[in-house]
Amino acid sequence: MTFVDIFGSPTEFATVLAREAVVRRQAMRCPPGDLLTVRDLDRLLRSRTIRAADIRIAAENTIIVPVEYTAVAESSGGVHAEYAVAERVYRYFEAGATLIWPHLQRFVPALFDLARDVAATVGTPTWVDGCLTPAGRMDLVVHDRPVEIAIVQLTGTRRWRVWPTKPQHADTSRVGASGEPAVDTVLEPGDVLYVPSHSPYVGDYGGNLSLHVSVTFRQPTWRNLMTDLVADLLLDDDFLERPLPVDATGPVLPARRDALLHRLSALELDDLAARLRTDPDATPSLGVLPGARPSHEPGRFAQLADADRVELDDDIEIGPSCIVADDAVTVDATTYRLDARLVDALRELRDTGGRWPAGKVAAVVSADPHRVIRALVRAGVLRQAA
Repeated sequence: MTFVDIFGSPTEFATVLAREAVVRRQAMRCPPGDLLTVRDLDRLLRSRTIRAADIRIAAENTIIVPVEYTAVAESSGGVHAEYAVAERVYRYFEAGATLIWPHLQRFVPALFDLARDVAATVGTPTWVDGCLTPAGRMDLVVHDRPVEIAIVQLTGTRRWRVWPTKPQHADTSRVGASGEPAVDTVLEPGDVLYVPSHSPYVGDYGGNLSLHVSVTFRQPTWRNLMTDLVADLLLDDDFLERPLPVDATGPVLPARRDALLHRLSALELDDLAARLRTDPDATPSLGVLPGARPSHEPGRFAQLADADRVELDDDIEIGPSCIVADDAVTVDATTYRLDARLVDALRELRDTGGRWPAGKVAAVVSADPHRVIRALVRAGVLRQAA
């Protein structure tokens, strides 16, 4: 599943973004169950890894307090952790409550990959919430949100009504839906409904259990941009995070202001625009960031495990985060002082841009070659070639 499956082509989506609700029938190119099923939610709930922040229960227009459906487990080390108790959650659901699963992309790889692709396309953090509802229930109230939402129906059917986008005013006053809805439709598995930001909407539950996910992102604002920009410019020794001196309101303050203004005036706007589209740390969020690591790529645990199995006849290459200097190597801000002969070999490997048998690198040092190579792989200086 990709951005195109959910929102259509970027060019088409730009014409309706934050303006117009759109229904896309049978938009999914894969079976809905490949994304998420009710059995997946069963497994998550029974795993005892779902915390109070990971599930909300809505019953009779009220959000149930977590203490009603969570318990505390004590580990062998005496650490207490609360978790959602499956039996209690099931009882609420069977009595007609709706289950809301915030940020499911943290638990379901297929949703992570979808959120990653959307984030890479729109250039802003993206997350996926789930909603499981029993038969014959209506949404809490007509509501609107300051985010862009694509509702993807996965199981059962559900009727949705969306009203025209409300104009935003400085007083941020909120008014309910009025007049005829712009969209009044029933979604079936595989259908997608785009709800623009600030558009009042409500879902009516049909005669069957319904499962849908909401792929959500918030368009960056000028305030977001300026806040991130200034924070980035303050990350150096001239603006250390330390207590202000007593005379901070004296000549020191104007000097710091002038230093910041100098940085702002020297900023390369083209570079800034490029960073906003590619920097995975541009805006903190619980959602998936643009450029986030795909869930199917090896993580640090897998890299460490693989290092223990490296043999001298395996092909290796320079690690992606390794910088080879004259007498040392640096990986993710950690510098390693190595034998000069080993640094020379690493530099030659880097300059050739290829791969060598691990034994060729280890041959330049007299120590245990297996130990040397595996230590370099663990540190990220080298990695096994694909």
